[in-house]
Amino acid sequence: MKVSTFLLEYLVPLLAVLSGILSYKHFTFFWKLLFLQVLLYVIAIKLVYEITPVFHTNSNHWFYNGYLIIEIGLLCFAPFKLFKTRFEKITLLLLFTFYVMVFTFQIYLNGVNQFANFAFASAGFVVSLIYGYILYLSFQSPEWANPRSAIIWAAFGLVLFFACNVPYFSLFNYLNTHFLTLSRFLFHVITDVLANARYLMLAWAFWLVRSQNLSKTQTL
Repeated sequence: MKVSTFLLEYLVPLLAVLSGILSYKHFTFFWKLLFLQVLLYVIAIKLVYEITPVFHTNSNHWFYNGYLIIEIGLLCFAPFKLFKTRFEKITLLLLFTFYVMVFTFQIYLNGVNQFANFAFASAGFVVSLIYGYILYLSFQSPEWANPRSAIIWAAFGLVLFFACNVPYFSLFNYLNTHFLTLSRFLFHVITDVLANARYLMLAWAFWLVRSQNLSKTQTL
């Protein structure tokens, strides 16, 4: 692995974890669940799935499938207390239920050892819809609609990653079967690059939560 690739793929998520740890005491429910997702990603994927040899087999997709349903659950329910109306909260439940149904159906058809790519694509749609709506609400709020709004940075990073990955992951298993070299290229160009952008934006968002809460404390 090139040094530059290592720095991007490992140090960027670790930077998000460090930023989250330093900011944690200032977090609300929303930020705590986003931080938990980042921490889970670093431990489960970057440290266990990608480094530990025991998972490097032809049937290691069961591990990633299991991780994804937890990740999407955290991302779907993080905004639960942000949303004020019953309609918004019921919509969250329905969107997550839709993802679980697609996930269950694909696992039933293909087995747990094949990557549930359609489930991931549906997750991309669901997460993009939820956090796109948060972006819409943010730009309607005088408190949130500014370049140093933590929630805008976090939501934009998630929408960017998940929305842009929907087309690729819809074809993921097909490309891996018939055009493996192309699939690997697209994964690095699309998924790796956007994952780095996502976790860099989350690191910045966590830090903004901290700095803004500290500034409020100092003015009291």
